[in-house]
Amino acid sequence: MKIIIADDDKNLRKVLANELFEEGFNVAEADDGIKAVGLIEKNEYDVLLLDLNMPGLGGLDVLEKIKELEIPVEVIILTAHATISTAVEAMKMGAYDYLTKPFQIEELKMIIEKAYEKKRLLRENILLKSQIKRRSESKDIITESPHGLKEYFDFYNRMCRHESLDNRTPYKVYCTTLPKQQVGA
Repeated sequence: MKIIIADDDKNLRKVLANELFEEGFNVAEADDGIKAVGLIEKNEYDVLLLDLNMPGLGGLDVLEKIKELEIPVEVIILTAHATISTAVEAMKMGAYDYLTKPFQIEELKMIIEKAYEKKRLLRENILLKSQIKRRSESKDIITESPHGLKEYFDFYNRMCRHESLDNRTPYKVYCTTLPKQQVGA
């Protein structure tokens, strides 16, 4: 899992980066919002740990930019200056969760795992929808015209009669579940 930590507090950023690296995460760091957006535009990340108050672009501005660019990253807001209004605003803008500093690293790891699972499920959902759409858009020769099935079965029966020694159809084709107009009955 790829995580980016965007926080101007160097000590916190380094502690988080080391802790998450030890857990096996691939971690990148940005000390302001502008650098965070630059990294996110160039690389795909699964989770962004985002401080609200940073020089350059603040956390809500970064969140707005991510939404505007349609970057598929789950955002977890980290802030020491929590208010209900900023929490509500961040969640409305698409943040996955909102943690106030100081927080327990175990709690953060759990939230990161849940955010990653959400992203994985969304990605899987999009993939499955595109596969279904491709399959439903592909046309089969038999179904291109309303009489396609009748033409197919007529051809099939002619071939069976031609191949058989006594000129009888060796197989019967039952079309009871098909609409009459498609089988010519």
